[in-house]
Amino acid sequence: MEQSLHRRLLEVTIGGSGKNASEIDPRRRDEVFAEYVGKALPDVPLDHIETLVTGASLNSVCASCSIDGRKYLLKVHIESGAEGQGRSTLGVGHEYENAELLEQAGFPIVAPYLRGQNPDFPLLAYPWVDSDTLFDKLEQSYTLGHSTLTPDDLTRFETMNTIVGQVTDRSIREVPTAEALKAPVQALFLNRFAPGGRIDDWYHPTTVFELPSPDGTKLPLPWETVKNAHWQINGRRHNIPLTQVITEARQALSHQDEPTAFTTISHGDDHAGNVFLSAPDPTGHPTARLFDPAFAGENPAILAHVKAFAHTGLLPMAGMYYNAHLPATYTYDPTENLIHTNLDFQSTPLSTTHHTLAQQIIDTRLLPTLTTLTKNGANLPLELTRLRTALVACALLTVNIPLLLAAGDGRALGLLPMAIMSYTLTGLPSLDYLRDEVERLQS
Repeated sequence: MEQSLHRRLLEVTIGGSGKNASEIDPRRRDEVFAEYVGKALPDVPLDHIETLVTGASLNSVCASCSIDGRKYLLKVHIESGAEGQGRSTLGVGHEYENAELLEQAGFPIVAPYLRGQNPDFPLLAYPWVDSDTLFDKLEQSYTLGHSTLTPDDLTRFETMNTIVGQVTDRSIREVPTAEALKAPVQALFLNRFAPGGRIDDWYHPTTVFELPSPDGTKLPLPWETVKNAHWQINGRRHNIPLTQVITEARQALSHQDEPTAFTTISHGDDHAGNVFLSAPDPTGHPTARLFDPAFAGENPAILAHVKAFAHTGLLPMAGMYYNAHLPATYTYDPTENLIHTNLDFQSTPLSTTHHTLAQQIIDTRLLPTLTTLTKNGANLPLELTRLRTALVACALLTVNIPLLLAAGDGRALGLLPMAIMSYTLTGLPSLDYLRDEVERLQS
């Protein structure tokens, strides 16, 4: 991919620009995407290309279009840190193969219709699905201040998770570690933690986190302080600095000194924006279905459910996508090198809903996978370290936290503490539930 076009496209994404969707110049986004589409599909007669605005598309650009009078969805994922590498690092060009793999395995998915003709400009066209995504319902709920998810929505989501859990469980196998390291989903976890990856691209000695203090002013903390400090969150002490978590993530996610690893067929990126709640299946029955299999493949088994768990059960309450109305204050004690924070996650409009969604994923997916891995002889403590550090990656490396804090619109206020809580599996009903179930499994 041309470096300049990649950079320009990145700058009109939420993740790449650090802006709200409403702050990105729509004319600029339309112009850049139209140029990209022209290079990706030069021989396809596309009409009425209209870029779509959704907070779920943090690192991608989507648009509706018409091909031969029928409506489709165009989509490309652009990863920050990929500039100059010639193309997207995320294998979007393989989505056809990924979709076929998931479909054959039994996943309920929406398969792509058409892919870009130029491998340097990966692009997918999907049949248009006239259905709310889970993200749409959550966003609407936060706007209204109460959950708009219906019992049918929850049932469809649980049914989908049950199917996904069954498919991933029966496809678990032991492979040489090299295969696990090449897995598509490692772009979301190991690669982002790697030296020189997103962790260093976003957070470096000049990075400052402007956190709200009790007196209403900003508490500016540099990255060197944030990554080396201990934490006290809602009265609970955590003597785990982020720098230690980063080191453990690099070791565990790379399967250091492990000759084999356990993989499974998985979607890999099934966050709320990639779940259509009532898309009709081939028989005409409404059911939740997955979309956007850019990271699908044989992925490390313990990572198969991380995105679903983190991005529907945890991170919306921390303000990743929109204002979660999270009361949050921070202080720093340099003597003890301790960051104090109080965050009333239970006061956010959908805390109970997020716990329900998270518990569904724990019961139907995470616990069965952990049980099967244990039966197959996996090192459970190591698998749990991979799970915990991958959850940290979701909180820390999906969006650029200082940029969102600087926007001052209520986002990102709880993401740093959420990273620590996810690592320790404490502080939220769903995390406490998962920890208790894991302890029961270990005993």
